[in-house]
Amino acid sequence: SDLYLQPLMAQNKPSVSFTPARYFTSKRSRKISYIIIHTVEGSYSGCIRWFKSAKSKVSAHYIVSLDGDITQMVRDKDKAWHSGTKLYNGEGIGIEHEGWAHKNTWTDNQYRASAKLTRYLCLKYRIPMDRGHIKGHQEIAPKRRSDPGPYFDWDYYMKLVRGQEANQIGRASCRERV
Repeated sequence: SDLYLQPLMAQNKPSVSFTPARYFTSKRSRKISYIIIHTVEGSYSGCIRWFKSAKSKVSAHYIVSLDGDITQMVRDKDKAWHSGTKLYNGEGIGIEHEGWAHKNTWTDNQYRASAKLTRYLCLKYRIPMDRGHIKGHQEIAPKRRSDPGPYFDWDYYMKLVRGQEANQIGRASCRERV
């Protein structure tokens, strides 16, 4: 299968709630070319509060909870302040994930919700579904950041993003939320 540009299949945007972040730049001037994966280093609700706070001076487009809930805080057409670099803020969509980079808190619901969102964004904006275009924060800011961290299962995530069926892949090491 051609991983550079997957066929544009009809896919609906995952269910998201919208809560506006305080800090972002209206109307990005560049084409969306990247998805940047982050960890919150805390809770889902705490991240939402932080992005609304006057103290934060940062934002991301989306936040994904351990349960798989998604909140959008910056519209795709706008530039979130998530990467610390002009290129990736200008051309990237930032997806934060509840949890910590150096704790294995990832859940299957979170992986699946995030991958579904990433797949939707890749199809919508014609972003190649590969690791050159779906990056971890640590890859673009290695001296400053370590997220999503050593427990993030990139192989599993990328299989989900590419749309492989659940019965073709499995992940025994992530926690199930009850």
